[in-house]
Amino acid sequence: MTVSFGTNALSRDTIATLLTYVEGKKKDFAWGSNFLMWQPTLTIATGVVLTHGLPGEMADRIYNELVERKTLPYFPAARSIMFYSWFPGSSITWHTDYEDKNSMTIYLCKDWDPNHGGEFCWRDWDAAFSKHGSNGPPDVCRMRRPSFNEYVYMTDAEWHATTITAPSAPPRLTLQMFFAKPGGAIDGRQSESVVTIGRQSELIPNDEVAQENGSVMDERVSVTLLLRNGHQRRLAMAASDPALKSLLEVLAKRNDEKLQSTVFNLEIEDGAGSLVFGASDLVALTSEPPLSVEVETPGAGLSTRRSAAILGEPWPALGLVEPSHNPVGTALALADLAEARSRDLILLHCPVELSRYGATTVGRGGALVRSYLNELLEPSPNPEQVLIDFDLRQSLKLADARVFDLGNILFSMGREPANAAWARCAEVLTECFHRRAVPVLLGGDHTVTYAALEALNRVLPAFGVIHFDAHHDFYASGDQGADSTLTHGNVFHFARRLSGLRHLFQIGLRDVYRPAPNARPVGDGILPEFVSAREAAQREPEAIIAGLRPELPYYVTFDVDVLDLARRSGTATPLRGGLSRDVPFDLLRAIFARIPVCGLDFVEIAESEDGRSETADFAARAVLMFLFSLRSPDPLSSYVFS
Repeated sequence: MTVSFGTNALSRDTIATLLTYVEGKKKDFAWGSNFLMWQPTLTIATGVVLTHGLPGEMADRIYNELVERKTLPYFPAARSIMFYSWFPGSSITWHTDYEDKNSMTIYLCKDWDPNHGGEFCWRDWDAAFSKHGSNGPPDVCRMRRPSFNEYVYMTDAEWHATTITAPSAPPRLTLQMFFAKPGGAIDGRQSESVVTIGRQSELIPNDEVAQENGSVMDERVSVTLLLRNGHQRRLAMAASDPALKSLLEVLAKRNDEKLQSTVFNLEIEDGAGSLVFGASDLVALTSEPPLSVEVETPGAGLSTRRSAAILGEPWPALGLVEPSHNPVGTALALADLAEARSRDLILLHCPVELSRYGATTVGRGGALVRSYLNELLEPSPNPEQVLIDFDLRQSLKLADARVFDLGNILFSMGREPANAAWARCAEVLTECFHRRAVPVLLGGDHTVTYAALEALNRVLPAFGVIHFDAHHDFYASGDQGADSTLTHGNVFHFARRLSGLRHLFQIGLRDVYRPAPNARPVGDGILPEFVSAREAAQREPEAIIAGLRPELPYYVTFDVDVLDLARRSGTATPLRGGLSRDVPFDLLRAIFARIPVCGLDFVEIAESEDGRSETADFAARAVLMFLFSLRSPDPLSSYVFS
């Protein structure tokens, strides 16, 4: 369906009631703004837009009228309405809206002059501009001037924008609506999940709580909602509030497409305003005092109980990750990470990608590595099933592998800043390190390594880093402002400031480097040692790692562009030359055998030109070798089976 337009969206009485309500809210503390509520990419070049979520009763009146007037063809189960006041100089950049929701804008600005600006720009999907073939905004678009009580109806996440409102224009008034697709959204309370909420020391089912007057579960608790884009909001709610249950169910069932289309409209400031957001915008929540939560989700013939960590102690228990659709080994709910054992291998993907080079993307690195690992590490009903490594001449029982997949860090690239993903990643990895589990982080670009090292710095007083890379990642422009931003090219300028870092050892650096004209040499603090790619290829592994400090636990970070990728590019920043697979393989084998490794990552992984990924294949092979080093494999006696 294309973008559609219509007139006479609402009756005069409803518009008059709405504007009277808005007039009465002008002096109340019930307004947000685009700079607080929108993603940063939408506010690049705009003035202020004031926002206010309409209360549920008024929102339902408007939706009912839209259906009665046949402006809207159905009544959505999940819905929200925001009132916007666009001040002079305001606009919104090119973007697409939610894939799982429809949207409508109703214009409430009377006698709008054509020179006031604020035109709606859009491009329908067609053969020349297909939904799955476009990589950005259109070069050619259509435009429509806003007119009083007209509406724009969008159903397929089309690209659209709004031009700047002229300095002489009055505020442009609109209603902005997001709502579930027909038959696609449900209220969170209709979910099949069973959420049980209680005090830290006791669990009381919600159905029982409702019958207990004076129960502790009817006391109000402070609930902090962590939303996308780094926003958070604190609300007072009863622990038995159905809305709290719905929030928890949304976090617990990230793969439920119907549930994820829920739109929340929560009262704030004692009913003076509303907080409106979609389920996909909810990242996590915590409570004070702490509440214990259990989530029971029916599975394929089995009932899977996931006991969440106590909300608020010591980290958000739900909402930091989403399960992988193709988990390696055993899928692990974040709530169950508290049960992890020492030396359990925990996989996690952080899809941050700050820079793209043409069509090459590294944001799917985790999925690519999983595709190689999944078949080999899939749990087997045969308790004697083994995994054989011919290179190591060893065999390992799959039952002893203890490989768990946490899934992917929740992150919407382009809609929220990368530091939101880094913060979530650091929180999850901190818990892994506390449990003495061994995380294997899959990038994403090299900035995710800093999140891992920041987490490690919270737990260990001293550690070292072994860094495989063609580049040293100490790049600097000499401009203090520019160099204060973390990128995949300067990650170790940030890492060297961590209090626990004691040793940085770099392997595989190559080619010629010219520092920026304004950059100055650094002579203090932790400075790296390095082995060039040429030296690594010519020396024995034992001689190369002889300078590592056995008393330190080491974190190993592996940028796949250290490999020789002259024929097939499997990374975003390939550099001529490089190490053949055998060189880093033997080096990693020696490191795993002699040095305590507390964590590992593989970054900058991309698809090769032939559709496969040479670099993902290497990363998967290295993960398997690391797994064997963590366990007690048997010497290979036979590999013949019948």
